[in-house]
Amino acid sequence: MKWSVVKGGIIAGIIIFIWSIISWMALPWHHKSFKPFKHEQVVSFLLKQNAPKPGVYVIPYPQKGEWKKNKELMEEGPFVFASVRPMGTSSNHLWPMITALISNIICGGFATWMLLKTKGLSIHSKIVFFGAIGLIAALLTPLSDMLWWRFSLCYSLPVMLDLIIGWVLAGVGVAFAVKVK
Repeated sequence: MKWSVVKGGIIAGIIIFIWSIISWMALPWHHKSFKPFKHEQVVSFLLKQNAPKPGVYVIPYPQKGEWKKNKELMEEGPFVFASVRPMGTSSNHLWPMITALISNIICGGFATWMLLKTKGLSIHSKIVFFGAIGLIAALLTPLSDMLWWRFSLCYSLPVMLDLIIGWVLAGVGVAFAVKVK
């Protein structure tokens, strides 16, 4: 069973990783969700001046005990939820890609381990099993971010579809490579 979990994790992780690369680099749907600032240099200058440390910044910043004021500011706008790195970031994507692949392999291993706890599933059912994991992941994070942080549907939908499609494809690979007794 241990080898099957490792094998399934590697297969699933690589498939999900490759799908992510195709989705982000070859398909237009992610890039269509990004919008440019009207005056990018001005916004960059203001962010560097007002967000001195890397982190997640929110406008309006919620003040404790000021519920009425917070409500008014949120309704008045703008509302901003942003990950800011004032000193910039590396254009080298090697380390994020390596860590993403490792993360995908670990998650694929867990999914394979869960699959191995089942009995008598058809190839189709194994693929659906993995697809359900992708659906759960899509509903837990991207949908939650869309609802709470007001991420646009144009941004959230491709992220959700990436998870579902990637896990279905991983299910195909694992279903044919790993035998469930």
